[in-house]
Amino acid sequence: TGLAYSPDGWTISTTGAADEHSPVRIWDAISGELQADWPQPSDVYSLAFSPDGKQLAVAGAGGPVRMGNYGSGASIGSWQVLPSSDRFVLFAPDGELLITGQRGPGFQIWDVKTAKLLVAVPDKHVFARVFSADGRFLLTAGDHWDGTVRVWELPAGRRIATLIGPASTIHGLDISPDGQTVAAGSNAGTIQLYDATEWQPKSTLMLPPDPKWP
Repeated sequence: TGLAYSPDGWTISTTGAADEHSPVRIWDAISGELQADWPQPSDVYSLAFSPDGKQLAVAGAGGPVRMGNYGSGASIGSWQVLPSSDRFVLFAPDGELLITGQRGPGFQIWDVKTAKLLVAVPDKHVFARVFSADGRFLLTAGDHWDGTVRVWELPAGRRIATLIGPASTIHGLDISPDGQTVAAGSNAGTIQLYDATEWQPKSTLMLPPDPKWP
């Protein structure tokens, strides 16, 4: 199931279970009214609005990544088809770049205006990803028991730093609102904090054990 809020908070985009070939639906977030219903050629796993709310990107299994010029309400322009079958989509904060990828190794950086591939980055498995506050860098993590967070300069896709954490699989990655701290959550029950200006470790938070998993 995929879900995305528009940046202004007025619209929600959804899709159903991944094995049902569900269409992408657009809803009024206030009234709950269905505004649009767009069939898709393949299962959809990920949805993303551009920062200005004018474009919607969808990604799924067995089909291409598609970008639509989202108008108002039930209208959408023609879809731009990217030659990629990736499972996640993520717009850069300035809306000029689109990041696509799978849970497998690597990701791609696209120019939104031209729908052209800028670079395919040979990363490890990507389970989590987040942009730096200024949009200059993309952070990725997730390889099994690797415990690292990789920092990539945009739009070149050049790795500038590798943040080392406990041996674990990172599934959660975020950055503080002031852009100063990166948080990486792992299946080892830790949240590793990093300085996002110097790309150095700050501290480790130990989560209490889950009583359901002795």
